[in-house]
Amino acid sequence: MEATHDPATDSALFEAKSNEFFDSYGILRVSDAPTGVGFLSIVDELLEAFAKEIEGQGLFFTDDFVLKLGSAIGESYRHIFVGEWRYSSKQERWVVAFHSPNGSVYEINVFNKLIKRLENGMEDSIGYHYEMTKKMYLEEYEQMNPNSNS
Repeated sequence: MEATHDPATDSALFEAKSNEFFDSYGILRVSDAPTGVGFLSIVDELLEAFAKEIEGQGLFFTDDFVLKLGSAIGESYRHIFVGEWRYSSKQERWVVAFHSPNGSVYEINVFNKLIKRLENGMEDSIGYHYEMTKKMYLEEYEQMNPNSNS
């Protein structure tokens, strides 16, 4: 997973790896916000199914699998929040970055989030993380636009 730590990596790699993940498992590719939301809402269930399958075979999650699935998760966030892949000097890793309604920048370290999910199980749910990110985003939006009907 060195590519996720290398600032010289071309960000197009993550979209390509995301597509490889979706193609490998016959899942509809994330190409817009609604498909991204759908994918993030089931990713924890997918991980549980993958874990049971490989556990029974005495295998483990490979770096390539983490790169592909992390990229798919990142592409989902990127489409939902109209973000971009960006190398974060602060996190020393590629992240998905997007602007919040008040103009600050959120950085989501999807690869670290996925690794924590694999290590800790549902305690580090990706679906829950998405729901909390969405909640913070919408609360900020409502504060910035008090007369909106969101």
